[in-house]
Amino acid sequence: MAEPTNSILDVRREERFPTLTHAELERLRRFGEPRAYAEDEAWLAGSGVMLDAKGFVTTGAEAEAGRPPLETSLAGAFAIGDVRSGSVKRVAAAVGEGAQVVAALHAYLAPRVTPGT
Repeated sequence: MAEPTNSILDVRREERFPTLTHAELERLRRFGEPRAYAEDEAWLAGSGVMLDAKGFVTTGAEAEAGRPPLETSLAGAFAIGDVRSGSVKRVAAAVGEGAQVVAALHAYLAPRVTPGT
């Protein structure tokens, strides 16, 4: 006898609201919890990217005088969204900042790209 097939609604419901095992639930509880970093594993340690006192990435003039608005203290490295110091922590703002960075990256890379390569 053939196995009964689930309706498309049942399949979609399971995709959107899966039944999780105990181990999966425990992993989800741990994921995203605040965590303290040891001094030698700090966020962006040794990268040259400056952070503010709260650990957010500084950009623009806050990072270094004369920097474009979303560029970090590391030339050619840009930060947008929640990681950026002074951001409004909204998705729509991050999307707009991402669009800005595309133009800024083009401007940064243009003098470094040899035509025909």
